[in-house]
Amino acid sequence: MIDLLHTILKFTHIGSLALGIGGAIISDLFVLGLLNKAITRSDLRLLENLEKIVFLGLMMLWISGVGFFVEYQLFSPENLSNPKIMAKLTIVMIVTLNGLLFHMFFHNRVFREGMVIVELPVVTYYSLILFGTLSCFSWIGAMTLGAVSQLNYAFPYLHIMAGYLAIVAIGMVCGCTFATFKRWHASRKAGLATGDVTEQRFQAPPQFAVKR
Repeated sequence: MIDLLHTILKFTHIGSLALGIGGAIISDLFVLGLLNKAITRSDLRLLENLEKIVFLGLMMLWISGVGFFVEYQLFSPENLSNPKIMAKLTIVMIVTLNGLLFHMFFHNRVFREGMVIVELPVVTYYSLILFGTLSCFSWIGAMTLGAVSQLNYAFPYLHIMAGYLAIVAIGMVCGCTFATFKRWHASRKAGLATGDVTEQRFQAPPQFAVKR
């Protein structure tokens, strides 16, 4: 019976990580592809569905995680001293807080039909990129800690968290660099288009030949 419950918890845990990391990566890549495009109603619907998938994965992750903690407490308390488990719990808490803040500040306040992401105010624009990067790399970190058994008791908690934060920081730098390029490219195209219109507007009127 105990083995059956452990198997159910394990499959639920793996499924939750698959849903979370899949939804997070797809939604982040989708948003990156929309940076300089007007968002359509179908785009908003897809983003909403992806957010629901990530939320479902997160809820399943918490339920299965609590189940594992109860199992460890009752049958193998020595597992609770594994630094990898505490690091994974910390990362899942970060994912949860990040998701709640994203839903509060972006879900209903920023995304609108017809809006262009690169035209958002600077703080809002880069906050969106940072939230997405943190979510994506945190899910990857949780999946890595859950899947790689060689990390059990291999590193102290602080070392694992330091490595996780370093990877997240690198991801944020790359994400912001790409976002900056997209914003600069969009503003450059808009400037060129405005220059063309201005040039046409102030051209001298055409000279017509006078018939004799």
